[in-house]
Amino acid sequence: MRNLTARRSAAVISSLFLAFVLAGCGSDDESSTAVPAEDSSTTTTGTVEAADQDGDGSTLTVSSVSLEGVEQGWIAVHSDVEGKPGPVVGTVQVEQGESSDVVVELDDTVATGDYWPMLHVDDGEIGAYEFPDVEGVDLPVLDGEMPVMQKLTLTVS
Repeated sequence: MRNLTARRSAAVISSLFLAFVLAGCGSDDESSTAVPAEDSSTTTTGTVEAADQDGDGSTLTVSSVSLEGVEQGWIAVHSDVEGKPGPVVGTVQVEQGESSDVVVELDDTVATGDYWPMLHVDDGEIGAYEFPDVEGVDLPVLDGEMPVMQKLTLTVS
């Protein structure tokens, strides 16, 4: 069983680190891979692959997702703000293992632009996406120091 104090400390450190990482995120058109989780006894890894696509602005499709080390996670689609992930515009839960053609229903209809599907764990209230509203839960899966994510362009027609 995890030491609650150590987990909270790690969560606070992870949250601060994530804020720093997201502030420095740049454009990366290649899929991301694997990540050490905050608890060294468990390793969470994953990948996200997505391509530019056309649509009506109500959904976005992620070509493939892999998730290992936790039973379930989230794909959170972030809008683009000056070439970096911004606010979340839609989420969908994903299960451990491989998934393909994952459709994310967006909260509101969006316009043509760049978007960032990002892989998160589901470790707070299971089944509820709580990042960033609840500190230290549902954090992004990391590949080294970068969140596992893929930038794409959605063309709305």
